[in-house]
Amino acid sequence: MNILIVLVIVFMVLALVTTFLVGFSKENKEGSPTYEQKTGAKWARLSSFYVIATIVCLAIFFMILMNG
Repeated sequence: MNILIVLVIVFMVLALVTTFLVGFSKENKEGSPTYEQKTGAKWARLSSFYVIATIVCLAIFFMILMNG
């Protein structure tokens, strides 16, 4: 059980880091000149994805914890 928790945490941290790497990459900014526009809406949408994923993971974790 503990190894699963560690794997989920590692996966979530890697997803967050790679998201930032892609977002701030030189190729991404050069490939789309409008990338820098409406960054607030993009950050809000991305943050909401992470919040939802975190809530779902926590719900699954607590369901497993209560049943196991």
